[in-house]
Amino acid sequence: FTLAQSYRFFPPGAIHLVVVDPGVGSARRPILASAANAQFVAPDNGVLSMIYEREPDAQVRHITRERHFLRPVSNTFHGRDIFAPVAAWLSQGVEPIEFGEVITDYVKLALPKPRRLRDGNEQRV
Repeated sequence: FTLAQSYRFFPPGAIHLVVVDPGVGSARRPILASAANAQFVAPDNGVLSMIYEREPDAQVRHITRERHFLRPVSNTFHGRDIFAPVAAWLSQGVEPIEFGEVITDYVKLALPKPRRLRDGNEQRV
């Protein structure tokens, strides 16, 4: 939520590193999303769902080029071994295309929408 409310206030070209990853060590994919003149490095677990909702033209890549990872990659520290190095390489000018192929089957959570009721509002947190 916080990222979705704030990313537009960052300077153009900002790189956002998002590691909310209870599935670390699982089969979930590392991704790089390009949208709104910004980059988002994150796990493919739905954490960027609100970004996708606001930026329907986002381009999402599955990060597969392991030469950009810190070696060896541990089972429990993907933030350190995968996500942070990719963000660092981006900051040095490596283009998104160098990290992997574009995907369209990334995880998008079905987020509940607020509803206006006759006597108030209904929202879920």
